[in-house]
Amino acid sequence: MSNLQNSSYILKILDGREVWVGGQKIDSSSYLALFGEELNRISELLDGRLESDSLPRTGQKFFHYAPLQIPKTAKELEKQKYHLSYWFAEDPFFSEGWTDLAHAFLQGWLINRKNLDANFTEFSKLIARLVEAFKQEKLLVTIPYVLGLPQSVHHSSLKVTNLTDKGIFIQGTQKLPSDSLVVHELLTTASYQETEVLLIAPLNSEGLSLHIQEGNFDHTVTARFEDVFIQWDRILAQDKPENISQLFHSNLATAYPDYQRVASLLHQLEWITGLAFYAAQETGENEKLHIQESFGELLQQLDIIKAYLHVSEIKAENAAEGVVPNLFPLQTAKSQGIAFYKRAVDIIQRVGGNRLLQHLYEVENGEADQLYSFISKYGASSSTLRRLQYLTYYSGDPEQVWAEYYKEYSTNFLKNRLQDFWDFHETGDLYAALPKIT
Repeated sequence: MSNLQNSSYILKILDGREVWVGGQKIDSSSYLALFGEELNRISELLDGRLESDSLPRTGQKFFHYAPLQIPKTAKELEKQKYHLSYWFAEDPFFSEGWTDLAHAFLQGWLINRKNLDANFTEFSKLIARLVEAFKQEKLLVTIPYVLGLPQSVHHSSLKVTNLTDKGIFIQGTQKLPSDSLVVHELLTTASYQETEVLLIAPLNSEGLSLHIQEGNFDHTVTARFEDVFIQWDRILAQDKPENISQLFHSNLATAYPDYQRVASLLHQLEWITGLAFYAAQETGENEKLHIQESFGELLQQLDIIKAYLHVSEIKAENAAEGVVPNLFPLQTAKSQGIAFYKRAVDIIQRVGGNRLLQHLYEVENGEADQLYSFISKYGASSSTLRRLQYLTYYSGDPEQVWAEYYKEYSTNFLKNRLQDFWDFHETGDLYAALPKIT
């Protein structure tokens, strides 16, 4: 482990945090033994040692990870999708994109801070300073599950128990993604009287402990806060719950998070498709026409999601400090992605067939079983069900989302298209008899 401990990332992650696995508190040596392989890969990415031969269109030998960098051009924006959920698509950490999502919220607030409500003037100053500090220190941030959900108004399970001239104390429990075991900071909220407090807590804070079941590192982490002290310069805002909620759900804030959500979906679909191809080749199923038809469908789905991302990049909107991805193709991709992911799961279950069933009920034995271990994770596990439920509802009720999309979408081009037809064909009498489009 000596090489690990020489990494700047490893030195910062061995920060004295309190981690409990299966009801037992573990020390730093046990922590390294449990997560050493993943920590080394994260270290390679953060410390600029990750070779990127497989990464398309970078033009670099090494991939330089810059999660909080504001893109200045569409080309720079394109590189934003190759973040943690790309490199760790099969990993218990980062594969669901929660850390990428936290970074994207920080990006969105940073680039739009001058357009925020006057109540958030101090927030605008703090967010710029904190993001710059995280960039310089290469610190990773994650969020609790609840802040990624579509609630219109959020009331935190954490409570502010005391205020002092130096900061606040918070108490309670919160469910976090497994990313919290290997990142440095937590972006979260706590309730105080009739308000919500938006804050960033170091995950090595005294009184904060992270608890996870043994052998289930890709499942939920329970964070327990026992009078955890947060100093004032890490408190971003305090306001009515509906105003804090707007920071997570207004168009000013959601462009970067939606871009990362769709990018994460693409990475998941690519991984599932690759597994399905490999499994079919291993069993000989790839010679069957109906399997080939399903693979063609998977490839089309990938191309459609890639196209939506590309449109959001080439139609990116200029802001004061950089470019912001176009929202409309991302909203469409999110909605269509629900059906795409469900279909991909159906196909990988079909390809797995009897071998997948055998794996679920027999002892693992050899590389083939390792393959089906991956397939069962993405096709027949509790995390698959959780992911499907999240994708279906994280933007709200799907029917309501489509209705809101219709209300916000400019349809003038449709009215103009019909008007051009009427004018060109001189069908004035017919046009006059039709209901008018307003």
